[in-house]
Amino acid sequence: CSVLRGGFDMEQNTKQSERRKQELIATALKLFYENGYEKTSIREILKEVGGEVGMFYHYFKSKDEIFELAIEYYLNEYIQKFSEVSKNSSLSFKQSLESLIALQSETIRKYKIGWSNKIHWSMASAIYKKTLQCLIPYIEDLINKALKNKEIIIRTPNVSIHELTLFLVYGISGILHEKPLLEITQMELTKKQQNIRNLLMQFFIWEEE
Repeated sequence: CSVLRGGFDMEQNTKQSERRKQELIATALKLFYENGYEKTSIREILKEVGGEVGMFYHYFKSKDEIFELAIEYYLNEYIQKFSEVSKNSSLSFKQSLESLIALQSETIRKYKIGWSNKIHWSMASAIYKKTLQCLIPYIEDLINKALKNKEIIIRTPNVSIHELTLFLVYGISGILHEKPLLEITQMELTKKQQNIRNLLMQFFIWEEE
């Protein structure tokens, strides 16, 4: 019985430790969000949760590490949706792209409603960069699956799929972020999305063409 009790206590301690770590990450996200990276210190994060410096270094190596984890924490829901689209075998390549474009539109809408001018520029910049990095493997996977299923043909032969993916991800992002998101009207966004569709037609030949 004592062995079983010891195992139970260890499991409880592990869960409690993980909850504490997540609390630190969520608190750090709030402070980075409001004050930016430079003006948020480890001591300020600990002050919010009532912790000591030793506790912080038990979970994290540095402020850089918790900053990266805070961004991932923020993007988790967004990336999960991209993952669901990428893994949905019932969607064609075109349907997957349309789903991703619609998701991008929803993300911009949420940005305008929820972020407004509240988010610090350093956090916005880090989230933007991390989002693009996270998208790359999903888009590359979609292209590879479409090629394998013979849904598409790439118009330029012998092109690197990875480099094509980078070109598309950063190029489309450049179109969407040509001006601050808060200044983009719904009409402008719709036009940008149509232009993106037209540009994609220049890269791929769909099987029905």
